[in-house]
Amino acid sequence: MTRETRRKIIKFSLYFCITLLLYCIQTTPFLLEISGTKPMLAFTFVLCIAVCEGTLVGGIFGFFCGVLCDFSSEMLFGANALLCFLFCVGAALLMIYLVRRNLWTVLLTVLAASVGRALIEYYFKYGMWNYTGAGYILWDRLLPVAVYSVVFVLLFYPLVTWIRRKFDIEI
Repeated sequence: MTRETRRKIIKFSLYFCITLLLYCIQTTPFLLEISGTKPMLAFTFVLCIAVCEGTLVGGIFGFFCGVLCDFSSEMLFGANALLCFLFCVGAALLMIYLVRRNLWTVLLTVLAASVGRALIEYYFKYGMWNYTGAGYILWDRLLPVAVYSVVFVLLFYPLVTWIRRKFDIEI
């Protein structure tokens, strides 16, 4: 096994372990909860991975995170996997072809992906069935989760860029 292969295995194993740890933290009751709102830490982290690593790695980790989130979600199993995969690949493509990657663009991209995911969840769970008071769920539960999750980009994006710099081989 070459040194480059070993470094890639260590880097992706580290990403995998951090994603699992963040999923455990986000599903632990009352941990990081502010007035009933808990962040989606794993989704925010894999979006940062997608932005830094590209479409293939971002898509794989997005799908993995989505499957994890499906275990604790009220949505149809597989819906989170598909949404996380699409948002991670979309974020990676956005950074590759349209915008320069820096902290502000990553913050805006993660905000757009989190709000988009919240709106899709709202529509398919509540909006299309025209429940009374469904707007309250959107404004009181789903959108605060999206905004609260974006705050953690300030921690995750520097972590992912450090891991990438540490384990990538310079030519």
